[in-house]
Amino acid sequence: MMSLCHNPVASISSKITASNRLTWNVGENVTHSCNDHLELIGKMTVTCEAVDSFPNPPICV
Repeated sequence: MMSLCHNPVASISSKITASNRLTWNVGENVTHSCNDHLELIGKMTVTCEAVDSFPNPPICV
């Protein structure tokens, strides 16, 4: 059985690529971007590392 991550965390001022997906396999990435005029703090790409774990999502300020 494949381990999956669900619904990566995004702040109210950010977007996640492929946000229409419901699950990601361990090892797959999601890419965050900020709304206009905001700066991304943290890594743009976050990897699903364990069941339901997208560690250290970035923030937009």
